[in-house]
Amino acid sequence: MCVQNFVFSGPFFVGVPYRIKKEIGGDALDYGRLVSAYGLFSMVGGIWAMVSGEGVKDSRIIALVIGMTLSYCLGLIAFGLAPLVWEMILTSGIMGVIDGASMPLIMTFFQGHAPEGGMGTVMGALMMCWVGLEPLSYAATGFLFPLGASTVLVGAGAIMALVFMSSMFTGYVLGFARVPVKTGKKERGQTEADEGEGETETPAETQERDREAVTQEDMV
Repeated sequence: MCVQNFVFSGPFFVGVPYRIKKEIGGDALDYGRLVSAYGLFSMVGGIWAMVSGEGVKDSRIIALVIGMTLSYCLGLIAFGLAPLVWEMILTSGIMGVIDGASMPLIMTFFQGHAPEGGMGTVMGALMMCWVGLEPLSYAATGFLFPLGASTVLVGAGAIMALVFMSSMFTGYVLGFARVPVKTGKKERGQTEADEGEGETETPAETQERDREAVTQEDMV
C-alpha cells in the first residue's frame, strides 16, 4: 500500500491536471468535473460496501485488493493515453466506484487482523503510508515532468502493475488474507480450565470480595 500510494498520488493530483491543460487543451473546470466524478462514484461504492453483507471473507478480500490495484494501474495508463477529457472523467468515475467499494472493507480486514493492543500501531502505519508519502510523490512527479505528463502517467501505472504482479508471485497478497481473524470465540472441545485461563479480576469485583470477607468476619 505504501508503493501504491507513492506511485498514485503525484501522477493523479499533479500529472492529470497538467495533462488536461497542457496536452488536451482543457481547463480547471474539466479537472473539477474529473475529481467530482471520482468523489461521487466513491460515495456510491461506499454505500455498496456498507450494505453488501456481513464480514469480509478471505476470497472476497483478495478480489477487492486485486480489483482496486488494477483500477489504479489501468486508470493511470488510461489517463496518460486518453485523447479526450470526457474519457478521463469516465475513467475517474470507474476508479472511484471501485475504490469506494474496496477501501472500507479492506480497512475492516486490517483492523480485524490487528493484534490485541496493536490497533493504533496498524492504523498509524497505514496513515503514514497515505499522508506521509504524498508530498514525496508530488515532488517526484514534478521532477519527472520534463519527460511529459503522458509518459509519467503511463510509467506510474506500469510500475504499480509490476509491483503488484511481483507481490502476487511471491504470495504476499494471497498469503496475508489467510491469516485467521481473532474473534475471541473459544474453540470447540476446549476445557473449562482453558476458558478461565488468563481472566483478571476487575477493581469492582475486588472491592466486593473484600466487603464480603469483612462482613463474614463481623458475623463471626
